[in-house]
Amino acid sequence: LYSNAVAGLLPISLHSFNGEKELYYDISTKQSLRILYEKREFNRKDLKNLFLGIQTAVDSLEEYLLDMECLIMDPDYIYIRAADEGVCLLYYPFVEEDFEKTVYNFAEYILDHVCNEDEEAVVYAYGFYRYVKEEQGDLRQALKRVLENEESRKNEPQRPAPDVWEEI
Repeated sequence: LYSNAVAGLLPISLHSFNGEKELYYDISTKQSLRILYEKREFNRKDLKNLFLGIQTAVDSLEEYLLDMECLIMDPDYIYIRAADEGVCLLYYPFVEEDFEKTVYNFAEYILDHVCNEDEEAVVYAYGFYRYVKEEQGDLRQALKRVLENEESRKNEPQRPAPDVWEEI
């Protein structure tokens, strides 16, 4: 972790101070999810970017044989790069929280901050929430299902929306 840049994770360094070792995370030019969405809501594009970014991190962890349950799935510790809107997760190897519970809480956070006027975003957010519940907090499987569902929806032929005014 200290010598390799792991895609999707915050850069980390180890420092010693008064005989104690501390982890430092580089969050410069990044904003936490909570701050970014304090005054705005997730649209479909935001959610897709977020889920793809988390998937990148999960895939990288697998490649480096790192434990996915050391990811901190709290909006205060999920960062978005200002330059390219890339997602950076915090990997903390000494985590003591129940990972499944943090994934449930994260899914609920998404629901609470989705733009209700953006129908596709609502479907996307509820899909993620449903898959987290069905997969019992398994982040990898929930992401796989929501991204596969998004891909299949994208490949479906577009049906014109019914004209509500004609029916009235």
